[in-house]
Amino acid sequence: MRLLIKTNTRKYKNHNRFKQYFLADKGYDTKVNRKILKNEHYIPIIAYNKRNTNNPNKINKLTKFEKNKYKKRIIVENYFGWLKIYPKMSYFCEKTITGLENIVFLLSSILLFNRNF
Repeated sequence: MRLLIKTNTRKYKNHNRFKQYFLADKGYDTKVNRKILKNEHYIPIIAYNKRNTNNPNKINKLTKFEKNKYKKRIIVENYFGWLKIYPKMSYFCEKTITGLENIVFLLSSILLFNRNF
């Protein structure tokens, strides 16, 4: 298994300012996923799934730092939820990635414009 999108994680692996975190829910908690992410120099912050172990007492917990990072994941989840309100974004059938990017930019600007401050 390989990652299709390459970032500069290897280039910045020793710089604290540019560390790359990978946030995911319990559904992605596997040893294979964690190994792939560590090989690509990501720091995986994935909530531990209790169904992946025979002894529930041996479940690892996220550290306090990881919990604070993990809470920020909801911002992205809510953003995509807002985008999917629009029928054009509820299904992805664009031919090119630039067409999809343009739709996301347009809907993002509509969301920001309609937002009540």
